Amino acid sequence: MTMVDEKSVIDEKLSHLVGALLRKTGEGKVSWKPTVNDGEFLAGFKRYVVSIRQSVLRFEDDISQQEYLIELSLLNQDGKVMETKASSSKQGSIWAPSLSNDYEYLHELFILARRSAYNVAEGLDSLLKELESR
Repeated sequence: MTMVDEKSVIDEKLSHLVGALLRKTGEGKVSWKPTVNDGEFLAGFKRYVVSIRQSVLRFEDDISQQEYLIELSLLNQDGKVMETKASSSKQGSIWAPSLSNDYEYLHELFILARRSAYNVAEGLDSLLKELESR
C-alpha cells in the first residue's frame, strides 16, 4: 500500500468515525466531558479517547477577519495524539482548500459534544420550569 492509498484509507475511516460519533452522540449513546481547555470536549472509549475542539483564528493584518478551526483528535491510552482531522470555516484556507462537508459535520459534532458535556437539555428544562412557576 502506498502512502497515498494509506492516507485515503485513514481519511475515509476518520470521516466514518465523525459520522458514527454524530449518530451515537445524537442518540445519547456517547457522552462528552469538558476539559480544562475552553472549547474542548472528550469522549472516552475502552482503549482510546476522542477529543473535539474549536478555536478561533484571527489575522493580524485584518482584525475583523476570523476563522473557526475545528479539530477532531484520536488519542491513545497515554494521551498522545494519534491522528487529527481538522477543518476550517473559511473556504480556501490551508485547513479547507475547498470547503467540503467536513466543517459542517465537525461543527455539528462540536455542538452536540458541548451540549452533552454541559447537559444543556437539563439546564433548559430547569430554566423553563422556573420561568413557568413565576
